[in-house]
Formats: sequence, C-alpha cells, structure tokens
Amino acid sequence: MSPSAAEADTLGREVWFELRIGGLRAGVARESVESVGDVVLVTSVRTRMAVERFGDRVELAQDDTWRETAEGRALEYLSDRCLAEGERTLLRVLVTGDRLVVHKVSHGVEYDSEVSLDADLVFPMALERLHASRGFVPGDVYSYSAFDPDFERVTTCSVSVVGRDTVRLCGRPVELGHVRVASDVYERLLIDEWRDDEGALWLQRIDHLGVETRRVTSEEAALESELPDIAAAMVVPSNVTFRDPGRIDEALYEIWLEGGDVERAVVLDERQAVEGRTERGLLLRVERSLPPGAEGVSGRRRAASGIPDGGQAAAHDMSQYLETNALLQRDDPAIVEAAERAVSDAGDTPWSMAAAISRAVADMMEFRGYGTGFASATEVLRTGRGDCSEHAVLAAAMARAVGLPSRVVTGLVHFDGVFAYHMWVEVWTGENWHGFDPTQGSGGLDATHLTLGSSSLEGGRVGELSLPVLRTANRLHVRVVEYVEAGMLKSPAD
Repeated sequence: MSPSAAEADTLGREVWFELRIGGLRAGVARESVESVGDVVLVTSVRTRMAVERFGDRVELAQDDTWRETAEGRALEYLSDRCLAEGERTLLRVLVTGDRLVVHKVSHGVEYDSEVSLDADLVFPMALERLHASRGFVPGDVYSYSAFDPDFERVTTCSVSVVGRDTVRLCGRPVELGHVRVASDVYERLLIDEWRDDEGALWLQRIDHLGVETRRVTSEEAALESELPDIAAAMVVPSNVTFRDPGRIDEALYEIWLEGGDVERAVVLDERQAVEGRTERGLLLRVERSLPPGAEGVSGRRRAASGIPDGGQAAAHDMSQYLETNALLQRDDPAIVEAAERAVSDAGDTPWSMAAAISRAVADMMEFRGYGTGFASATEVLRTGRGDCSEHAVLAAAMARAVGLPSRVVTGLVHFDGVFAYHMWVEVWTGENWHGFDPTQGSGGLDATHLTLGSSSLEGGRVGELSLPVLRTANRLHVRVVEYVEAGMLKSPAD
C-alpha cells in the first residue's frame, strides 16, 4: 500500500529542532523521513547536545531510527547513544507479532531479551496520523503504546487535548493543536506538545524541568549552543548552611513539592520517617543510621512507616542486586581484584567490607569532575575519573564482587549551602539496607542525605535513577526545622 497524498508530502522531509534547557540553547536535533520502496517509512532523528554540570562540559549524542509500514505497523527501532566518552549503547528492537525481540550492546556487553506486546506499538509516522485523525477537540482523551529505550519496555501514553494555540516558530505565527501527554513509566510527568493538523510536532515542553524542544529553521539550527549548567540549575536552596554536614546526626525537615504529592516523592525507611504534616507538605525526620554494632551508631532506630522500601521482602531474592551487567561488571577480573584488595583487612562482616569499599573508591578516584554522563564500573576503575554516579557504580560493582547485594541511590545531599542531587550506594547487610557515600569515602550516611529513590541497575538500565530527579526537579523545597550536630540540638537561628 502506497503512502497517502498527505504522507507523501512528508517523504524527504528534513526538520530541525532546537533543544533548550532553562531558556538556554543546549543542542539540536535533525529529523528526516524517507521511504524504502513504497511500503516502508523510515524516520531518523540525530540529536547532539552539550551542557555543563557545575562548570564541566558534557557532550551527549544519540541517533534514533524507526521503521514502519505505510499502514502504520511498527517493524524495527534502532538507537545509538553515547553518554560517556568511548562508551556507547546500541539498541535494536524487532517487532515480531505479540512480542519485541531486543538486542543491546552496552559498554561492550551484549544482551538479548524479549518484551511482551499487548497492543499495537505506535511509531512516529503512525503517531502523526493518530493525532491528525483525532483532531484537537478540547477535552478529547485517547492513548497509544510506545517503546521506552531507557526502561526497555512498552509504555502507555495517555493524551488529553487542551485545544488550539497560535505559537511563533521559525519566524512566523503558526496555529497548532495543543495536547498534554503522560506516560505510565514517568508517573506525574506531564509533557505539553503542539502539533499541526497533519500531526507533526512543532513544540514540546516539560515546564517544571525547564526543558523545551522547538522547531527552528536550518539557519537557526546552525547557531552555537549556550551550555546551560543543568546541575547548578536544579539545586534546592537551604535555609541553613552546614559547615560540616558530616557532623549532622539527625535533622527535621519541612519538605513540599509544588503541584505534587511529596510523600510519594521520598523514600520512607529506617533513616527517614514522617513526623507530621504542614500546610505545604510534611515533616521528615532523617537520622544517621548504621547497622547494629557498627562503630559510630547514633540516633534512634525505628521501624519504617508509610511507604516501605522492600527491605525484608528483598531478602527472598537478591539476584538483581548481585548480577553482573554492562554498568556493574562484578565479574571483571580488575573489579574483583580491586574489591578483594579493598576488603583484605576489613574483617568479615558485610558492613565492615562495605565501609572499606567506600574508602577504597574515594582513594581510587584521581579526578573528581562532572564531565562524564554515566560511565561503567570498568571504565571508572580504568580512568579514575567521574562524579558521584561514577563513584556509586564502581562501589556497587565492587560490593557485588565480594558477595554483597548492592543498589544505587538517588537523593539530595547538603553541599556548599544548598541541597544538590546526588548518588550513593546501599548494601544489604543481612537484616536491612544500609547506605554509604563513596564520593566522601564515608562508612555511613549523615542526616543531610535525603533518599528519593534507588535502583539495582538491572540489565544495565539507568532509567530508574532518573525518575526521582524528573519527578522533583525545580519543584522540591526543603526547609531545615531543627538538627542535631555532635550531640547538640540546634535550630536555624543557631
């Protein structure tokens, strides 16, 4: 079946998009559509970005290709992504009847898996036709299924039509249909899109993240990027500056989330518990907590309340927290050697080994910068470079190499008068999960570490680690109510 007249107009189309973060130009994407014979449509998007993280430049590159029939049946998806120098992730997804066959090469490791398919998968050209056929009647709602490469799973995208707007793009006013899209993977994350009557995208925004993709002319696409600092832009102001956060044994915070449920945005466990509620949000008590008998235990120990973190249940199956994968190469001989050397004089308890690994990783890192997107443990060990995420993946891999189940945590930590997004590690000690911060070389966590989520990084997928940031960035507020420093109760006035 040949493409319709409207679809034929899109063949050979080349469209440029500008990617903006916080109002600054971060990069460009080039979309092209072509045909293979008269039965297959190929959509390709080439994305190049350059941003800063606390002043260090990070370059990101991604190429995506979708192949589908002229009738809209999904055939194949290809992705080539580079988030760290020399480390690429290649993904190929074949649609075969009621399942997806996934082949991934990540950091030199190959994986094969299958994903069940309960509904027809919608690729770019079919998606344009879907939006065009529905029109833009305010209040209309519908949904479609898409493949999410970060989670390597099928997601349901729910669409609600807002109406029509006139937007100035490519130097002229354009009347476009306005829809709002929500994915069941990225819960509570709303994406606003503006599309023309043929369903083609012109503008996309995620307001609370300050992220915007807008159609531009080829001349505008050739302009230089402005290098927005994405890390500095997302810090959370603090009403207290802790000169030495490591001395904070306990703290009571008022936490609230603009336009969201803050209680679903934080983890409640032995370290963190809700103590009360305010008009804006909740009062969260955070304590320094170490395993029983560990040196330096302070603060109260209490049962988790509210949302559990799966601590005891996780004891039944630790396989995902012990697996080797493209990010956490626990069976790499160099990782095994480094881990065994780190724990050689540490004693035989899980926590003593974890604390020794934390100190060893901190000592191994020769350059602590923010210029790496996300490197694997093997690459981090080889280069000795990276920020908190690189410290975390190396420490998690080393813990697994000596038999300690581990997971990587996303949260906030007090740094230079603000709370910044950060990553650290938790290990299962036999009775619960306990955390340490290998960036600091600490054998435990002070009370300025606020946990927002965690991930086993199963299959080498990093999507789960980004969810807490996507849910809370530029919307989360933290106010210190009181704190205990070196055994003394203090208030912000002190």
